[in-house]
Amino acid sequence: TKSILPVKSHMAPAGFPENMTGGGMDAKIPLASGDRIVFYTDGFPETPGVDGKILGIGSFKEIVEQQIHLRPADFLDEVFKAVEEYGREEPEDDRTLAIIDIK
Repeated sequence: TKSILPVKSHMAPAGFPENMTGGGMDAKIPLASGDRIVFYTDGFPETPGVDGKILGIGSFKEIVEQQIHLRPADFLDEVFKAVEEYGREEPEDDRTLAIIDIK
């Protein structure tokens, strides 16, 4: 449908017990050939800009939507590039981005 369906989750940091954050969340989403799953850490939407305002989930979603049609490697490069251009300095938080394409 060319739509983005956000799935909220909150996981404990790698290496920490799940009960530190109340455990993970389970979500069941029907997938079809051609779907793409995008995993990202909060360092993307929480990127501070030159004006001190954070990028935010809405703006990050727009960046993803603009690049979603690209090949996986190009998608990752362009999303990182767009967020880095918004940001003012070295990231204050980690930024991890991964995708899975459903064949």
